[in-house]
Amino acid sequence: MINHLCVTHAILFSLSESLLFKNVFIHAHNTNNTYKPPSWYKMSRDLLKANYVAYKCDQLKKLLMNSDTFGIGTFGDGATVVKVSMMSILACLAGSPSCVLDVVDCTDHVMEGNKKDAFLITSRCCLACNRLIQRRICLVM
Repeated sequence: MINHLCVTHAILFSLSESLLFKNVFIHAHNTNNTYKPPSWYKMSRDLLKANYVAYKCDQLKKLLMNSDTFGIGTFGDGATVVKVSMMSILACLAGSPSCVLDVVDCTDHVMEGNKKDAFLITSRCCLACNRLIQRRICLVM
């Protein structure tokens, strides 16, 4: 049964050796027959949000850790994803990977006939930097 699960969902066979996987079976054995696991939608929504929040907090802490010494570099890039005009704003620090500060929907700006030019990218980067500064003040206090 476990092999079938691994093959049909492209899961590594080493999953059966995982302590976490074994604990799931122990707890499943101790539940009553009325237990229903949560839907994939509820699990994916809640787990994705929790992972996103934890990852973003971790990345921002790493980004702000040595910012006094090295400074922070910000940059942005525009893209169109499935007919939605978007722009991502990122920041980086020497020796650490880039961190996403914001993803901006530029649809209204483009519908007005404007372009995703340097002025738009700069203004959105400034807003993201101001929020980053406010967050840093909160972390220091």
